[in-house]
Amino acid sequence: MFDGRGKSRGAGQASGRGDDLPDRTQTRQRDAPGGREESPQLRWAAVAANLLAVSRVLLIPPFILCIFYSQRDGSHLDLARALFLYGVVSDVLDGRLGKLAGNNPIGQFLDPLADKLCIAAVYLSLSLIWHNPPLWLTCVVVGRFLILRLLWLFGFLRAKEKLHSFLQKESALTKPNLWGKVSSWSQAILIVSILFSLPGGWIGFLYWAVAALTVAAGIIYLVRGVQEAKRLGLV
Repeated sequence: MFDGRGKSRGAGQASGRGDDLPDRTQTRQRDAPGGREESPQLRWAAVAANLLAVSRVLLIPPFILCIFYSQRDGSHLDLARALFLYGVVSDVLDGRLGKLAGNNPIGQFLDPLADKLCIAAVYLSLSLIWHNPPLWLTCVVVGRFLILRLLWLFGFLRAKEKLHSFLQKESALTKPNLWGKVSSWSQAILIVSILFSLPGGWIGFLYWAVAALTVAAGIIYLVRGVQEAKRLGLV
C-alpha cells in the first residue's frame, strides 16, 4: 500500500511538475527580452513612426510647389517654411516612437529613407528654382544618396531574401553612424540658413563644409558596405 501510494503520489507530483513545466517555460519566454510578446502600445508606436515617415515623403510635392510659387507670393514661402519645420518635428517624433517601439525593421528602413528623400528634394528645388545652394553641391548631396541606395538595392537583390528578412539585418549602408549624422545636420543647417534668409556672411564656408562632410560620410558608408558584402559573400 505504501509503495502504491508513494508511486501514485510520486507520479502525481511528477505529472504536476510535467504539466507545469511548459507553462513556466512559456511564461519565461514571454517575459524574456527576446521572447516578450509585443503589446498593442508598442505596435501602435511602430505604426505611428512609420506613418510619420511616410507623411514627410508625401509633403515633398507641396513643398516644391511652394518654393516655385514663392517667387510670386510671400505666403507660399511661409508655407514652405512651415512644411520644413513639420518635417523636422516629425523626424524627432519618429525617432522617439521608433525607440519606444523597439524592433521595427520597416521603420528603421523608412525613417532614414524619408529623411534622405526630403533632403534631396529640398536641395534640388532650392538649387533649380532659387539657385541657392549651388548646383554642384546639390549633386554631391543627392549623388551620395543615390549611390548608397543603389548599392543597398544591389545587396538586396544579391541576397535573394524576402524584404522583411533583409531589413532585419540592418545594412551598413543604411545604419546610422556619427559621420552620417554630422553630415545630415550640416545639410539641414544650410537649408535653414537659406530657407529662413539668415545672415549669409559664412554661407560660402558652409557650402564647402557640407560637401566635405557629405563626401567623408559617403566614403565611410561605402567602406563599411563593402566589408559587409564580403563578409556575407555577396561580392
